[in-house]
Amino acid sequence: MPRRTRYGHLRNGVRHRRFPESNKLSSAPTIKILDLPALHSGIRDRIMESIERVVDGGQYVMGEEVEAFEQELARFTGAKHAIGCGSGSDALSLSLQAADVGPGDEVLCPAFSFFSTASSIARLGAHPVFVDIHPQSLNMDLEATKEIVSECTRLKALLPVDLFGRVAQIDGFVNLGEEIGVPVIEDAAQAIGARDGELACAGTKARMGCISFYPSKNLGALGEGGAILTADEAVAERLRNLRTHGQSAPNHFTELGFNSRLDALQAAILRVKLQALPEWLRARKEVASYYDAKLSEAGALPWGSMLSQAELPLLYPPTPPKPAQSAHHQYTIQVLPEMRETLRSRLSQRGIETAIYYAVGLHEQPALAKHGRTPRPLTITDEATRSVMSLPCHPGINSDARSRVMTALVEEVKDLVQLIR
Repeated sequence: MPRRTRYGHLRNGVRHRRFPESNKLSSAPTIKILDLPALHSGIRDRIMESIERVVDGGQYVMGEEVEAFEQELARFTGAKHAIGCGSGSDALSLSLQAADVGPGDEVLCPAFSFFSTASSIARLGAHPVFVDIHPQSLNMDLEATKEIVSECTRLKALLPVDLFGRVAQIDGFVNLGEEIGVPVIEDAAQAIGARDGELACAGTKARMGCISFYPSKNLGALGEGGAILTADEAVAERLRNLRTHGQSAPNHFTELGFNSRLDALQAAILRVKLQALPEWLRARKEVASYYDAKLSEAGALPWGSMLSQAELPLLYPPTPPKPAQSAHHQYTIQVLPEMRETLRSRLSQRGIETAIYYAVGLHEQPALAKHGRTPRPLTITDEATRSVMSLPCHPGINSDARSRVMTALVEEVKDLVQLIR
């Protein structure tokens, strides 16, 4: 007989039911999951000036603009070194190579993350070993990691992810890595500006921390871009070589690297946006705090709770213990799987965009079938893929918009619950 999970739905598959559409259609402007043109409107003139500066300067790949951005990024994060590269995915690949990960090696990582977390491992011929996530953070579970470590025979690195802008248990992973003699590579692609319990910035405590500047990130380029943070001088030097084909001196290549250089145009734009980032982070926090309060008032509970025990069957992200700070890259809730698609459709009819990150676990991606390993059940990961959905949470959400989001969400969830019952 199929068992019910913490969310109260059947484990052996989601029951698909047809629900009537919302009867509260909206003619108001759509509240987008992210509105980049609106975000850029306040700094557009400065962005255009930075572009003109690069165009007139004649240095388009690497050069002074990239070096200046790397220095400013290092100061912002508190890192000793910041090494720019072509993308967040490249940052992972470069870091793994700098950790000497190769064919047949094993790297522990969560199955609930973006594809490149695992594909960067597989591209080097190594095996991503998938670990379940913690229900209260949706980040890689430290205790589950410790259990799997003993089952690995060629473990080369630990790769926790700071999902949705929340720093993983990085101290615990670093301590574990030191105990077993492997480095920690922190996938902080979504977490620039987030801080742990000691107020250290995401990506600064691991051997290497990987940042993405994909346009949708909190600090996004107008194209691709990435960076690696490290305190290790030798690692920093090797990463600088690896991003330029493995070139250690003009016309001298000591290993096979990548062509993954941050171009000057993106660096110049990122320098402008980095100055605005603190205010953008404050605005994201304000929206998230409003959502937290309204959902709590409506009877929702934090992640890790039982949906069946919530007056409003919805789970919202808990606030990290002080003084830790989330970067609020996504505001992700969990709902009953059987209502998720209808809820998204109803919110869309009311002019509210939503998104799902991630509907499929990495352990179920076809491209990773021959590479990945899953030594233990990924129960929380599987539940998360069926229940998560993200709401608009960005600096462009004003008081009217955030009120619309919460009013519509609570009303539609309550209505769908009545239909289910």
